[in-house]
Amino acid sequence: MSYLYNMEVPKWYKINEISLDKYILHISEIYKHFESIHEDFELEDKKEDIFLKKMMMSQNHWSEEDWYKHEKNRILQRNLEMKIGYFHENIASSIRGFSKIVSSSEKKREKTNESHCDIVNYELNEVFELKNKENTMNSDSKKSVFKKLKEYSSKGMKSYLVFINKWTKKNKNDDSIVILSGKEFYNKIAKRDDFYDDLLETITYTFIHYKSMDELLKSINKKSDESSKSD
Repeated sequence: MSYLYNMEVPKWYKINEISLDKYILHISEIYKHFESIHEDFELEDKKEDIFLKKMMMSQNHWSEEDWYKHEKNRILQRNLEMKIGYFHENIASSIRGFSKIVSSSEKKREKTNESHCDIVNYELNEVFELKNKENTMNSDSKKSVFKKLKEYSSKGMKSYLVFINKWTKKNKNDDSIVILSGKEFYNKIAKRDDFYDDLLETITYTFIHYKSMDELLKSINKKSDESSKSD
């Protein structure tokens, strides 16, 4: 997507710590998800919870078609939540000084049991594990996450566990691990107190005004052409 580099930054784009072309690259994965909603979608009977199906249909007086629509939306939303998780990793690693952690197994294209966290800043000696919500982790996954972070802490790194959607002010911080909300995390790594709000505003504007990647790219290209002609 190198053709994006000459695009003029629009006024609604408020996260200048991240280049516009990188933002568009990352947001394109979300658009792909929305576009998949309109593609052929089939539920596999073998993956259905028949008890859940019958309970939901009975309780809500649904037809088979109603159940199908419900399951389609549920599965697509679950897939979207996964993509949003990757989106946060990509956005965070696009801020100067921060990057994704690549394990040695990934470098060698080998499958091992090696575990690593999501984001690192080697200059600041900080490491971050990103989770969408606290309630998405069961007790086993919590143990695994804290074990990983403590391993980094034992090596002298500052370790953080980030819950992007965290609203409670109560933190159960471990001695060697700091828990952050998404707002605290983004404002910390961007070094300004309104980055999180600007990121959310930029994303909201994007999806309100542009229903596809084509619409987004055409709008930015159009403004860039108009600007170059006026010059």
